[in-house]
Amino acid sequence: MHIITPLLIPAVLVAAARVPYREYILAPSSRVIVPASVRQVNGSVTNAAGLTGSSLGTAVFHGVSSVTYDFGKNVAGIVSLTVGSSSSPSAFLGVTFSESSLWASSEACDATGNSGLDAPLWFPVGQKAGTYTPDSKYVRGGFRYLTVVSNTSATIPLNSLHITFTAAPDQDLQAYQGWFHSNDELLNEIWYAGAYTNQLCTIDPTYGSASSETISTSGLNYWYNNLTIANGTSTVTDGAKRDRAVWPGDMSISLESIAVSTNDLYSVRMGLEALLALQSSEGQLPWGGKPFNIDVSYTYHLHSLIGMSFLYRFSGDKVWLSNYWGQYSKGVEWAVRSVADGVKSAANQLLWDDQAGLYRDNQTTELHPQDGNAWAVKSNLTLSGSQNRAISQALKARWGRYGAPAPEAGATISPFIGGFEIQSHFLANQPDVALDMIRLQWGFMLRDPRMTQSTLIEGYSTDGSIHYAPYANDARISHAHGWSTGPTYALTAYAAGLQLLGPAGNSWLIAPQPGGLTSIDCGFATALGVFSVVFERDSVGRYNSFSFGAPTGTTGRIELPGVRGTLVSTTGQRVQLVNGTASGLRGGKWKLIESAD
Repeated sequence: MHIITPLLIPAVLVAAARVPYREYILAPSSRVIVPASVRQVNGSVTNAAGLTGSSLGTAVFHGVSSVTYDFGKNVAGIVSLTVGSSSSPSAFLGVTFSESSLWASSEACDATGNSGLDAPLWFPVGQKAGTYTPDSKYVRGGFRYLTVVSNTSATIPLNSLHITFTAAPDQDLQAYQGWFHSNDELLNEIWYAGAYTNQLCTIDPTYGSASSETISTSGLNYWYNNLTIANGTSTVTDGAKRDRAVWPGDMSISLESIAVSTNDLYSVRMGLEALLALQSSEGQLPWGGKPFNIDVSYTYHLHSLIGMSFLYRFSGDKVWLSNYWGQYSKGVEWAVRSVADGVKSAANQLLWDDQAGLYRDNQTTELHPQDGNAWAVKSNLTLSGSQNRAISQALKARWGRYGAPAPEAGATISPFIGGFEIQSHFLANQPDVALDMIRLQWGFMLRDPRMTQSTLIEGYSTDGSIHYAPYANDARISHAHGWSTGPTYALTAYAAGLQLLGPAGNSWLIAPQPGGLTSIDCGFATALGVFSVVFERDSVGRYNSFSFGAPTGTTGRIELPGVRGTLVSTTGQRVQLVNGTASGLRGGKWKLIESAD
């Protein structure tokens, strides 16, 4: 059990009061889930569909046979089978799991290891009638397809099949504290797929990664999840199926997306504290949490520090930050002692390729990386707005049919780095480029039938194949990875324009970049209250209506380039826009009265 800090309580209450656009939420309304449909039957099985949806009935397996059930979306949990009396005491039923349709099989699960496939779970159902549930360490963190297998000549009645949904263990699964809706249905679905992906990647920390690559007699890998990776009752991880570990780099994307959707900052805090517990005496933070804390990564050290700053920005929890301020300061000292003065000017002098409009990866290569160039814009390494636009244009020019490449990783499309590229396009004031990239790359990820069509994949190849260059084993790829959820935050912070400048939003900025979108309704909650914006525009970009809200006691500014008019609050305040901008606005509800041309 954990205690919700007072800073988190108001946001919880706000979310409970109103959950807009609930129809887009992919998280289940109940933690007991049955399959949605039958995908495939092999052998002789009577009434296989009787175990799906609202159907009532018994599926009977006659001899060697199998049924692949489809849950309709990626899910997570512990399976339970209720069987009647079998015709033989030696009867067994097995269960396999797969996130992708490519690996749905009666022979094996998809993979959690570096090689091979994972073994089925087997239940000795011939021993007696009743309900069979495996030990909790056999929680499967991600699967859309579940195959039930009979491998003997017995007749076996299967009366019910369900899973107990284990992801996001502390959450009221559909009580989102943020929302997004626009006139583009694909963007709406991508926003909610990102939110759900992060829910699947949030787990009970006592069931973290411990997959074994011990080979069974059938040549398959035994697997289980029983490593304690953090304190508390819930933590963020990188992936639902695997690694089920805390990775600081992943949080540089997932943390902000969590904050503007479910706002499960407790799980974020537990993940960060797990990393802080592994900090060295010199101040170095680990490459990853347990069991990946043995290597050194300067980049991931910095991601941990970024995560701490993000958490404070969204939570405003000064007590927590004070408790860890010494470790944060030591981490900064460890990082900056190896950074030369004048790094910005040196990077531009030595690495900028004016002809390509991109930075080189280093002084000895002509490679122009996706990650370094996106980060250059995001971190203000660039020298001008025109340089930002040049990078945006050059990155866009490299897009292929399936998304934006990451040439530094071979023939790879990395949704992780792609999330930073999206932000770089917005920061370069190229919103239509950012939105087109989301539609192209994340639209492919959400629509392709080899993927889960509900959660977001870890990575794939530039030719569209489900192959991720860092891995030799394609079945290992995670199809629910928090680092792939960048559009959820980007659409909120940039397209809708809702940005927190101070802790919990005590100061804020509303600066929409809707590009070609004609309507947006977006908001999220912090401990101080709800931040929201709603607007509609005509075909030439003129606002037909524009309103926004921020918590009482906060202050902020609004930026609407090219717009003339007056902001009017519900308390009667009137503020004239000057060059499309107004500062020092008090929290409350406001609307725009646009001036006639």
